[in-house]
Amino acid sequence: MLRARHALPLMFLAALSLGADDAGCQSEASSDVNQDRIYTSYWVVYDAETDQTFARAQFRFGSGIGTTLELSDGAEVTFNGEVMPFNALLDWHEAIFAGRVEKGLFEYIDVAGNVYVNEVPVIDDAALGDVPDTLSADSSFSLVWEGTPLGSDEMIEILLAHDANRFDFARWEQRGVGTSSIVLSRDGLISVEPGNAVLQLRRWHDYKPAEAPEAGGKLTTTFHTTELPVILE
Repeated sequence: MLRARHALPLMFLAALSLGADDAGCQSEASSDVNQDRIYTSYWVVYDAETDQTFARAQFRFGSGIGTTLELSDGAEVTFNGEVMPFNALLDWHEAIFAGRVEKGLFEYIDVAGNVYVNEVPVIDDAALGDVPDTLSADSSFSLVWEGTPLGSDEMIEILLAHDANRFDFARWEQRGVGTSSIVLSRDGLISVEPGNAVLQLRRWHDYKPAEAPEAGGKLTTTFHTTELPVILE
């Protein structure tokens, strides 16, 4: 059986695409802005590879692409009652839990004392399905996942990375409502160095939060499968 070395988890590669500020350490204090103009982003991901649940909250000024904000003294965000400290590298507040958290509740209190509570839906999952031990880069491959077809505001993402160098990777996504498969295109396959590699599937679901400041917000759940070792040739 092929064994991946897990030199660098694929979880790490997606940090920027999942909402991290690519500049890092550029956040401003939340007390410096109008509290009604704070855009709230909540994200819960279960990573089966590490068997951990990550709860993240990011605050931006004005919109989802505005300046990131670190909550000031007097403001707080919790998940299931646990305070979420600020991660200065990725510009978000985060709490990490062992195992899969099936239910969750975000509570955000701003410096003006306004309280916003949002329940997290059950995380939708999926599995990679029938994938051969060896993938040929000479032709595209149609991957049929195990799980329900995609609904509205859902996405399937596939990552293929060279085992020894996780920064050598390709990415595909599928957003079609009712679909249960995704094509790993030849141009993506040939972009990764041949040899030992790993595949991972991620299922995303976006929701509108029940409670948010006037600027609005979003709530996202993600399920990451375990990494599947393959040979790319």
